[in-house]
Amino acid sequence: MNERIFSERNLIEQLCKDLNQAHDEICRLQGIDPTTHDWPEWTPQANSIRCAERMLYRKMAKTNQWTEYPG
Repeated sequence: MNERIFSERNLIEQLCKDLNQAHDEICRLQGIDPTTHDWPEWTPQANSIRCAERMLYRKMAKTNQWTEYPG
């Protein structure tokens, strides 16, 4: 059981990393600094990352713009 929880947590973390890396690439292609921008708050990607934050009890967003765990 603990092994399953560990692998589910790892999957959620990896999915958030993948979303954040995709956003970084979009920013780079648009000539925007990816360290100062995040998914728009209303997007499905931001909603998914916030949901992951609630499940993991930690910040998964790139910035403090809309995270539930700023700082």
